[in-house]
Amino acid sequence: MISGHLYIPRQEDQDFFINYYNEFMKLSDLELENANISAKKTGLFGVHQQGLRLLALYKASNDKGVTSSIKVEGNNLISFV
Repeated sequence: MISGHLYIPRQEDQDFFINYYNEFMKLSDLELENANISAKKTGLFGVHQQGLRLLALYKASNDKGVTSSIKVEGNNLISFV
């Protein structure tokens, strides 16, 4: 497992991000908290799709006011707190 993930945007990412984000926004606050806990337990593996999903989870959590275990610096460096 690695301690951080450097997300490098790809042209096709926007649709994936929107789909992930919309799915996270449908969750209750408790379900969103559990998604954050699960993501932290899983850890980072440096896979592009995982980084994209974590960015969407981070944004949805922030937009809903749910505490996130994800830290994003500069919109592309992802780690856990």
